[in-house]
Order: sequence, then C-alpha cells, then structure tokens
Amino acid sequence: MAVQERPQAIGAIYHVTIRGARQALIFFDDRDRRLFLWLLERVVKKFKLRCYVWCLMGNHFHLLIEVTEVNLSNAMYTLNYAYACWINRRHGFSGHAFDRRFSAREIETTPHLMEASRYIVLNALRAGACKRPEDYAWSSYRGMIGLEPALFRESDWLLAQFGRTRERAIENYVDFVRDGMEAGAPLAANA
Repeated sequence: MAVQERPQAIGAIYHVTIRGARQALIFFDDRDRRLFLWLLERVVKKFKLRCYVWCLMGNHFHLLIEVTEVNLSNAMYTLNYAYACWINRRHGFSGHAFDRRFSAREIETTPHLMEASRYIVLNALRAGACKRPEDYAWSSYRGMIGLEPALFRESDWLLAQFGRTRERAIENYVDFVRDGMEAGAPLAANA
C-alpha cells in the first residue's frame, strides 16, 4: 500500500527522526547498526535522496536529508519497514518496531542547516554515549571530518558551508561543533 506523501518541496532539506515503539531500543548491537546503514544507503540511492548528516542512537535515529523528488514518505516507509522486518526476525519480536510515522522538520535557512548538523552529531554526546563526537562510531561526524570514509558524498556540500577549502571547512566545522559542546548548543534543531 502506498504511503500518503506529506507536503514537501523538491530541493528542500529535512531533519528526519523516528523513535522505537514505546521508546524501546531499535538498535541492539553493531550488526543491527551496520544493516540499517546498508539499508539507508540503498534507500538514498533508490529514492534519489541526499543524506548530509546522520546519527543512530539506541532507540531512535536522525537524518538530514534533501529530497530531489516528492518521495520522502515512501523512502522512509521502505527504510523503516525493511529494518523493522530485520529486527523482528533477528531478535524474535513481532509487531511495530517504530512508535509512529517519522517526523520531518524542514530546514529553512542556512543557520538552521548548520545548527541541525551540529545538533545531530552532538546527540550521542548529550545522551552520554561518548565524551567527544569523534569517539562515536554511529554518526556521520567521523566521516565528515576525515577520520574515516564518509558514508555519503553529500557531506562535502554541507562542509562547503563552513569554508572555501576542504581543510578550512573541516577546521571550521570541528570548531562549530566544539562550540556547541562548550556552550550547550540548543537541544532542538529549530534554531
């Protein structure tokens, strides 16, 4: 059954989130996380999305996604359904894995884009999963700053918002994220 599309604009960027049903875990171990990222890569390609930033937490995930076609609802349905089937089968569960439909907040300005990118990569730090964002393996931050290959090439476009050269952009982005750690950046990506 086709999922009814939410209002969306081609070329718009959205901060997408979804939680586990009853706020239960959706990622139980690294195998689950790797499978989810594998599915995410395929969904991004199939639905021609651009994924700039991502972070996997125990009971939810965050994505910063640009749509190039009106298909975000179908893309998220495909991703969430496939992943729910995986965790139900692997862990012996049945029923809904996710709480409700995903949330998609449109990013309306460049400062909002920058703040959302910082908020997402600081999510693990705020939850106590790490002391520094570069220590957390399950977000796009390590790939964005060159500590490992980036999962998606779109991080280059986002980094370009922080400087003219890649080296300067990475330096500025690291400083921007660090400033958010020190200043207690907003707890919501709606700045």
